[in-house]
Parts: sequence; C-alpha cells; structure tokens
Amino acid sequence: MKKSSLLLLAVSFMIAAPFIALGDAGIGLGETIPSNVPEVITIENAISSIFTGAFWLLLMVSALFFLLGAYYFLMGGQDEDSIKKGKSVLTFAIVAIVLAILSRGISEFVIRIMGVS
Repeated sequence: MKKSSLLLLAVSFMIAAPFIALGDAGIGLGETIPSNVPEVITIENAISSIFTGAFWLLLMVSALFFLLGAYYFLMGGQDEDSIKKGKSVLTFAIVAIVLAILSRGISEFVIRIMGVS
C-alpha cells in the first residue's frame, strides 16, 4: 500500500510541475499567457516547434518509464522476471532519453539541409 502511494505522489508531482512553473512566472488568474508564436510561421519555425515538442514529450515519457523501471527493478527482490522487466524498461527509458536529445540535433540538421536561413 505504501509503495503505490509513493508512486502516485511522484506521478502527481510530475503532472503538477508545469503548473507550479507557470505560477512562479507571475502568471495569475485572469491574465493572458504571453505568446511566443511569431507573426509569420516559417518552415524553420515549424520544424523547430515539432522537434522541440517531441523533445519534451519524450523526456516526460522517459522519466515516467524510468521511475517505473526502477520500481520493478528495486521491488523485484528474488523474482527474476520482475528484475528482467525492470532492466528492459530502464533500457527503453534510456533509449528514449537519447532519442529526445537527438531530436534537438535532427531539427537543426534538417533546417541546414533544406538551406533555410
């Protein structure tokens, strides 16, 4: 019972973190969130936005899977199947983190290949 409540607390914090950050930015109720969207959307901005979104999405998902894999690995005890499952989930979480980091570089690469300045 205690393990599941600790996991629920960790997931709740991850979900609440963006809202806490908005509160620290001085954005309150009734105020509009400043928009960073340029007036003219170019191919460079569109590609950059897509890969930036993919970066943050992969980081969030990989963080959740990293916690899940660590949970399986640490709570497996003598159960070999649980330890194997934990190791594979941790491996996929690390691969997702690497892909997230690569997505930042891929966007710059694609922009330079297209010759957009």
